[in-house]
Amino acid sequence: MSSTSASEMPPGSPPDSGVSLSIGDRIGKYLITEKLGEGGMGVVFGGVHEGLGRQVAIKVLRGEFSRDETVVARFQKEAEAVSRIGHGNIVAIYDFGRLADGGLYYVMERIRGETLRQRLDRPPPLTPDEAYHIFGYIGRALQAAHALGIVHRDLKPENVLLETRPQELPLVKVLDFGVAKMRETEGLLPSVGTTQPTEIAAHLTQAGSLLGTPMYMAPEQIGSGHGIDGRTDLYALGAMLYEVLTGAPPFGAGDNVMAILTGHLAQDPALPSERARFPFPPAMDPFVLRALAKDPAERFADPSAFTEALREAWGLPKMRTATLPVLALPQFTDAAPPAAQRRWVPWLVGGVLALGGAGALTWRLVQGARPEGAGAGAAVAQAASTETAARTPAAGPRDPLGAAAQELLDKMLAGDAPARRTALEALGEVADRSALGAVVAALDDDNPEVRRAAVAAALELARPEDEELRSALGEAAQGAGGALAIDMAAARLRAGDASAAEFLGQALAARDPAVRLRAATALAGQGKVQAPPLRRAIAEAPASVPRSLRWEAYVRLYQLGEPAFHSELDKALTGTDPVARLDAAQTLGRAREPRGLQALAELAQGAPDPVDRVAAAAVQAELGDSGAAQALAAALTSAQPEVRARAATSLGRLAQALPDRAAVSARLAPLLRDGDPGVRAAAAAALVALTARPLADRAADRAADRATERTP
Repeated sequence: MSSTSASEMPPGSPPDSGVSLSIGDRIGKYLITEKLGEGGMGVVFGGVHEGLGRQVAIKVLRGEFSRDETVVARFQKEAEAVSRIGHGNIVAIYDFGRLADGGLYYVMERIRGETLRQRLDRPPPLTPDEAYHIFGYIGRALQAAHALGIVHRDLKPENVLLETRPQELPLVKVLDFGVAKMRETEGLLPSVGTTQPTEIAAHLTQAGSLLGTPMYMAPEQIGSGHGIDGRTDLYALGAMLYEVLTGAPPFGAGDNVMAILTGHLAQDPALPSERARFPFPPAMDPFVLRALAKDPAERFADPSAFTEALREAWGLPKMRTATLPVLALPQFTDAAPPAAQRRWVPWLVGGVLALGGAGALTWRLVQGARPEGAGAGAAVAQAASTETAARTPAAGPRDPLGAAAQELLDKMLAGDAPARRTALEALGEVADRSALGAVVAALDDDNPEVRRAAVAAALELARPEDEELRSALGEAAQGAGGALAIDMAAARLRAGDASAAEFLGQALAARDPAVRLRAATALAGQGKVQAPPLRRAIAEAPASVPRSLRWEAYVRLYQLGEPAFHSELDKALTGTDPVARLDAAQTLGRAREPRGLQALAELAQGAPDPVDRVAAAAVQAELGDSGAAQALAAALTSAQPEVRARAATSLGRLAQALPDRAAVSARLAPLLRDGDPGVRAAAAAALVALTARPLADRAADRAADRATERTP
């Protein structure tokens, strides 16, 4: 690829940057639209692929580095490493090449949010939930990299991006594998045992041989090129966590690089508790010291062990895997789904397995017997009532309207099977986590349709800390077969049951190609497989596979940065199938690609089906369009029950992001008396979410509760 001739840089650029590009220039198929930032190595521009409309970030090396063959090799190694890993928690690299003037560049995924550095530099400190979420997903990215023999070697807060998501913890992405080690190379220096630490530090700083960032570098990375493996990255994770707890890396962050390196090589860090920014359990001290052990053999074995130990040390619910039912793979079947009463479009929020376009849950298929229980409806009601009573006034509904909505849901959960199913569907679709108690109880319901609705809700609500849900799913999976077994395994995996990944991995070898596709899609949604197995499962899937399932698999490929999916998006976006066009518009819109945003705007205004108009407006509102949120509120008065229900559900999912929740609640209130039970349930679930305290306040409540539980 080559660049057109470039004029001067945008205002504010250093005159000697050596990067002769400006807004409006083109790099191959990419048009430069803005300057995002500049660092010691080069300049980062915002751009757009003119054919696909995909927004990207373009990193261009400064001229002096583009002429350094060592730097060139590292630059290319990063592109190769990221391409080999292909993980959803690693910033994807789409293209790589030289400009006409010889400058190096690569084109990467555009992430909108902040770096972990920026998050650490602003108050308040990370909560345990936030920290575990961020470090857990960094661990997932590292697990995938280490499985291919790739070590990052420059982990630091600046290389972790946090993409903001409404009502969700951020999407975590690791970037900058520029010094990644993919094979053993000659050491930089003799081993630590034969050279004094100060001599090593002096040599590195004087010779410019330092590969990594001093504040987070493991001793073996400083003293020798040999012995660097995944545990080197885990040392950096420990140093980053030390900074989370204390406000500074273990050996300081000043300009005295030699002192920092010497500290890593030969000094013990102060206990985090001695420098704590906020209270944390005493167990965090030995955890951090183990992560920062000088000898790699004394550290955690892999990222999974690191994150599990972090959970335990911080006092979060201990991970416990339920007994996995042994199912013979031939037991899996893939019968056609029953006709859907309502057509819902996929939300595709975060890592949740999306609920596809053909029905409230596109994978609700049960093959295989399950012992019937008795009185499960009462159990659901009891669980809901207990949960409601257990709420403190601060954490529960804030006003009588929220209480009335909760009472309606409790009655539905105590009613007949259709009412219980409808209530659970609404709770899952709104994705308010106060519904976990009802979902857990419903997994043992005596009606199979109610159980399926509970599994659908579990797919939406599950988080790694949900020990009770994880256990209930494991018990409910006994005797389950068909697609329901896959759904249960997917929900268990989301709830922190690592054994569910093994079960889904076994299903990849099932004789039924539709089962293989379901399993591959579920694993991809949790970052447990990369693009090749998913591509293979899609290619082998028969034409009879539901379109919504195939589309979900395509979307997972897109999230993995798979370019082959773009042709499918193009066909869907310009085709005549309204469901496929809506799916494509949502996928591209959430990626903030201009053509997706344009298609969403067109569908929100003029889609033939008013349900599609509401679905498009919901994504627009999710992306911050206040006008779309107003359109959703207006749709609450539609003559069509399906439109009213969809609008209510959409507003419920957006509850914590809406600027005037009281006004929206007032418009939802009349729907509690609606003649359609689905509308009543959707409105009630939305009102419970709207009248709850903000997520940040509820997180603080949970932290306070845990602290109280640990106090003798």
